[in-house]
Amino acid sequence: MREYTKIWVAVYAAGVMAGILYANLIAQESIMQMGIFAENHLTESVKVCVPGLEYIWYIVRMRLLPLCILTLAGATRWKKTSAVLFFLWTGFLAGVLFCAAVLQLGIKGIFICVLALLPHMPFYVAAYVAILIYLLNYPVVNRWNINKTTGVLILYAIGIFLECYVSPAVLRFALNL
Repeated sequence: MREYTKIWVAVYAAGVMAGILYANLIAQESIMQMGIFAENHLTESVKVCVPGLEYIWYIVRMRLLPLCILTLAGATRWKKTSAVLFFLWTGFLAGVLFCAAVLQLGIKGIFICVLALLPHMPFYVAAYVAILIYLLNYPVVNRWNINKTTGVLILYAIGIFLECYVSPAVLRFALNL
């Protein structure tokens, strides 16, 4: 597994680099016009209060979609290809996100992005790592079972709970500093 770790880090890094290049060379104008990281947008978003159940269902839909797509793609014979595409795509999105933050806020943008990803993202990452290890090592790894499914769903549920209830408070605190 260790020899492959460098390969997968390189695949993810290639996705990040593609995202950075895309954000700087192709989409820089649209990123600057979006204003999602503009100071006034961030200040106003801290004040917005979304009804709890509506927000929870929004988060559930947004987080379960990629999980379902990866799971369905992993159920086909293209398990490793779907894992590679997942690594590339998430790297690409990370590159675009962090580049957009830096373009609009400078170094402060990286700080805000990292805070926006805590504390829920480690739980999502752990769930995806479990699935990706299975996909990348198939058929060597034991078959997928109910314990692995339960573990992934528990990690995802914890991530959703933290994203709905803890992450907004962390971000509000950070933006009010």
